[in-house]
Amino acid sequence: MGSKTQGTQAMDFVHCNACFRLPGGSALFFVGTCSMCILCQKCTTNMKSRPQPNVCIICKKSSNFIKISGDGSMPSNMVPYFRDPKQLSDQFLKQLTHVLDFRNGHRLRLMKARDAQFKRCAVEFKKLQEECKMKHEGERDARQELQHYQEQMKGFKRKLEEDEREMARLRELLKQSHQFTPKRRHIEREPEFFMMNTSEQNTTTSDSMSIDMPRIEMPRMDISRTPEMEKTNLLSIEQRIGDATLSTPAMLGIGRSRSRSKSAKARKNARNGR
Repeated sequence: MGSKTQGTQAMDFVHCNACFRLPGGSALFFVGTCSMCILCQKCTTNMKSRPQPNVCIICKKSSNFIKISGDGSMPSNMVPYFRDPKQLSDQFLKQLTHVLDFRNGHRLRLMKARDAQFKRCAVEFKKLQEECKMKHEGERDARQELQHYQEQMKGFKRKLEEDEREMARLRELLKQSHQFTPKRRHIEREPEFFMMNTSEQNTTTSDSMSIDMPRIEMPRMDISRTPEMEKTNLLSIEQRIGDATLSTPAMLGIGRSRSRSKSAKARKNARNGR
């Protein structure tokens, strides 16, 4: 079991639960798998000679007794019960530290991952916030532009209505002017006016020049004739007048100008003779 110091410190609780013998010398002790009962070698031998050798004489349970030793033959689940408490505490602290380090390492890894995820979420949130702000501004500008276009459309509609009213007014005026304009009567009276002017001119010219002008008979305009026929008739009248009257010296006033020049020279000579 080791040195006397280790036996005193680590095995001071060991005793035979049947005869209360303490460890010492070469005495061996055994621990049972029942309720962890401890028996010395002598009591263990006596138990095996009983009718039920596998029943513990202390707890009356079925049990197998294993020698208490420090050579590693004991099961691992029984060794800690017979080790030095200080060693157990040191080992437990190391194991506890290892467990805590293991947990803290994974906890730190998780915290770092969450921190990185939080930073990414913050960046994405800021980006989405900027996009929402830009979208809001775009929608506001779009609403303002739409309102501007609506105002323009209202103005265009008012202008169109005014133009339509003006066009209706002009169409009404044009319709009234067409109703009160004597088109056919003007066409019928034009040859008569031309004939009257021509006859008066011929009379005046004949009186002033003392020349008998040929009389030209102007045909009357027939209302039933077409505009092309009336145009042809007017052209024939102009041709007759030009051939008969406009080609004569009297119509041009040549004879009258000569007589006036002769009388003017005679008066001048008379004044010079005086």
